[in-house]
Amino acid sequence: MSYCPPHRATAVFAHLAGTAALAAFAAFPALPANAAPAPAAPAKVVPAAPVPATTGAATESKTGEKKPAFTPLPARQIPVDLLLLNQIPKTGDADVRKYADALLGRANAEVPDPLLRSLIRLSLAQISDEPARAWEIRAAHMNRIGNYFHTAAVAALQAKRFADAYNALQLATRCAPSDPRPRLLLADMQQTLLGDLDAAATTLETGMHGINIADAVNRDYYERYFKILEAAGREAQSLRTLRSLLKNPDLPPPVAETLNFHAAIAAFALGEYTDAAAHVRRSGLRTIEARLLEARALYFGKDTRGAIELLYKAAPAFRGRARDSLLAQVARFYAGLGETPNALAIATQRLKETPASAPAALQRLLYLDAAGERAAFDAAVKDYLARHAATPAALIQLATLASERARPELAEQCRAAGRARQSATTGGSDPSERALLETLRIEALVRAGRYDDALDAARQTRFDTPEFAAASNGVSHAILAAAYFGKSDRQAARRHLEAFTVETRSDAETFAKVAELRRRLDNLTVAEALASPSGSVPAERNRLRGEIDALLRSPRKIAAQTYSNAADLLRRAGADTDAMRLLESGVAIHRRNAQLLADFVSARIACSETAAIGSRRPLTADIAQLLKMPRPNPKVWTEIARWLATPDAARQPDAAALRAAVAPLVRPDLKGLALM
Repeated sequence: MSYCPPHRATAVFAHLAGTAALAAFAAFPALPANAAPAPAAPAKVVPAAPVPATTGAATESKTGEKKPAFTPLPARQIPVDLLLLNQIPKTGDADVRKYADALLGRANAEVPDPLLRSLIRLSLAQISDEPARAWEIRAAHMNRIGNYFHTAAVAALQAKRFADAYNALQLATRCAPSDPRPRLLLADMQQTLLGDLDAAATTLETGMHGINIADAVNRDYYERYFKILEAAGREAQSLRTLRSLLKNPDLPPPVAETLNFHAAIAAFALGEYTDAAAHVRRSGLRTIEARLLEARALYFGKDTRGAIELLYKAAPAFRGRARDSLLAQVARFYAGLGETPNALAIATQRLKETPASAPAALQRLLYLDAAGERAAFDAAVKDYLARHAATPAALIQLATLASERARPELAEQCRAAGRARQSATTGGSDPSERALLETLRIEALVRAGRYDDALDAARQTRFDTPEFAAASNGVSHAILAAAYFGKSDRQAARRHLEAFTVETRSDAETFAKVAELRRRLDNLTVAEALASPSGSVPAERNRLRGEIDALLRSPRKIAAQTYSNAADLLRRAGADTDAMRLLESGVAIHRRNAQLLADFVSARIACSETAAIGSRRPLTADIAQLLKMPRPNPKVWTEIARWLATPDAARQPDAAALRAAVAPLVRPDLKGLALM
């Protein structure tokens, strides 16, 4: 569990296409022929013992392949009544036969696919022969049609016809709502291809009533549903549902195992650490993920020594990547307690066991830097570059560390190593890597307070250009804004801050649309204005100008972590008020992100902006909201508790209740959170 996630501000974020309005029922091409923790208070720092050696195996984590985005489109429709047979009369067998015979004739003309047509005709023929069983036959028909569309979707996915697959899966879930297979596929497409977690959660949630919880084969359905809720930041909903499901005494062991583990994840996120550890134990899982989750629950539940001891005892059962994850977590636990020598000892052991691991080397570099061991740090950097400079990802990770630790000299070494490698590469240089290394170098200069050097470097590398802004999703503007704030040039700083949040478009398609709108604006007549929705010439002119401005300048899509990183740079440069306003904008967009709200609360306290102003709520309301969300970095609770003890806070009607709720969350024992 890291409360200081890797630097993501310089990543280029893919913007997935939105979902278009879909036709309820669509025709598809014929299928292929073969388709069928009380706080510890030790008197002194206890030296870290070597972690026991390996004797067993472990379960490895899986990583998903990134899929391309697509835009679902409506296709040619099939009449609903012909597909679903949902208008069977209830007035007698004769009317049922007449209904079936009429639809038989229509099926030949209105259903182009021969397989689908034969399925519909088969059901209609059965209804005509046995009208008394019409609704029973229709139920079987719906299952067959659902299976048909599920098979069509699988074939479309294999052919990478994503829009066809998406539409087919929507039909399959409508026709056979109790079949989990199409729902799982549809939810997967909504999450991985469309980036719509809420739609994916709804897809699986609406199928929950048809899932037999006592059937172990449905374990994957629950696994997927709760993972999506976790990814969407809906842990409270997840935990409520899980607690309800776990009351069933007839759960098969595999299902109970899955539900308990996800209950532990949700409880941990919500700060219910005792329950989280209990759910892990009830799950019976012995995987590395279970051991790490239980240890984190103990650690953040204030049983820090118990968490470390748990991992020491579990170490002999794991090897490979699982053991590497365990060692990394033990080191972070020691670092969080401020025991940097112990953290360094474990990180050194980890690197000794996996000498080719760039993450292990990076963790050791972090703790060498924190311990102030300059000679050892320089030697470790030299060794790292010798081993990993040929790997772009490893070089970027080192440059990221250099930026976060305000080490511009190290960031420059990374940039030089990247240039040397790219010069020697036959295929030429990678512009995105070059831009990223340059961005991290200039950011390191800003974090080190060397604002003149940062601006000089920016001028030398064309950092202040649309190309650089596009490559970094505008983050270059946030870095320049911080540099200008550091130089007390607020006008230039705010110009770059606006460029960070608002994207200026300059592509040919946009210019063509703008030219057409300007032509309409220049040639607007009184008659056209009166006939328009605006109703008058001034109003219509303003509307057209607004459309032009919206085309040329649109709000930039910024990730929550990027808002936090940019605000941190601004606060380091002394621009607390501007950082607070930037975070306020981010909170309005990313309403479920607890860390972003925590950063906003911290900035409000730093600016003494605690009262309600305009649409801004009083600070106490933000604190109350934060208490209901997944737990952010614990350091914010110390800031909040300090503010709640002030006379300003004491005048608030809910101050006493907030003090009582926040007090247990303050962690004075975690002195090294920045190193976790």
